[in-house]
Amino acid sequence: MILSRPFSFEISRRSYYFDHLENLNRTTLSFFVNRAYKWTISLSLGLFLYLFMAVFLPFGISNYNPNHQYTLEFLLTLTYFMLGTSGMALLNEFFVKPFIVKTVRVQSILLWSAWLIIALGLTNFLIYNIIGEWHDWRFASGIDFTLNNAAVFLFPIIGTFAFFRYKALKFQYEQVLTNRDQSIDRKTLLQFEGQGTNEKISINLEDFLYAKAQDNYVELFYVANQSIQKELLRTTMNQVLEGLNSKWITRCHRSYMINLYNVRSIKGGNQIKLHLNHISQPIPVSNSFRESIMGVLKKVKSFG
Repeated sequence: MILSRPFSFEISRRSYYFDHLENLNRTTLSFFVNRAYKWTISLSLGLFLYLFMAVFLPFGISNYNPNHQYTLEFLLTLTYFMLGTSGMALLNEFFVKPFIVKTVRVQSILLWSAWLIIALGLTNFLIYNIIGEWHDWRFASGIDFTLNNAAVFLFPIIGTFAFFRYKALKFQYEQVLTNRDQSIDRKTLLQFEGQGTNEKISINLEDFLYAKAQDNYVELFYVANQSIQKELLRTTMNQVLEGLNSKWITRCHRSYMINLYNVRSIKGGNQIKLHLNHISQPIPVSNSFRESIMGVLKKVKSFG
């Protein structure tokens, strides 16, 4: 192995542990901003409210008549609340949420759910008064109506969230991978060159782990003297890949380039991550590279 400016670094296990939990949490909660979840929560809120009112006749909609009869006019009136609820939910989910929920965390989910409940409660209070010709247009009534609606909306919100959360956790998988070609020359030298005169480094295939983009530089991570080393080159990811021309080295993320030879397992749900030999920190795979990475893994690894 020929090195130009090597220096070692130590990976903090404690830091990795908390980073891993945070990444796992984000992965299994990412459905919260997906189109499927937005449509499901919006339609379920309207449908649940319709069925709840039709069955239990809350909020005095039957005028507290013990002999209430279900008529076509009554059922159509309930439809206004269903359409208003689903319409307002869709408006918020698709046009307001992207500006409010920047990062999917437990706190942001709770705050957004609270806002959605308030918005829907006020919307139904408005519909209630339009149908009733503004017979109870008071602030106190609005607060009371919104709180009553909140108690109803909690069921579809919690139920929909639990369903999508279960699906996300169910599809968290991990598969151990091995190289298909056992006749690989592990000592094959990978030649890395930067834009500077002396920026050159050669690393054995079995020792190179991954590379990470750092502005106008590329940081190489590899194994030397039984420890993790890194080397900084003034170049770009595309230039590095063109110079290597190796089936084992491929892009998996805008900021990462991976050595498939050292990939020991693949794990993920909505977002997959690659686990490498020698390090505990997983390498992310972005959605734009997911299909190509899966295809290459099937060719060089015992995957799929």
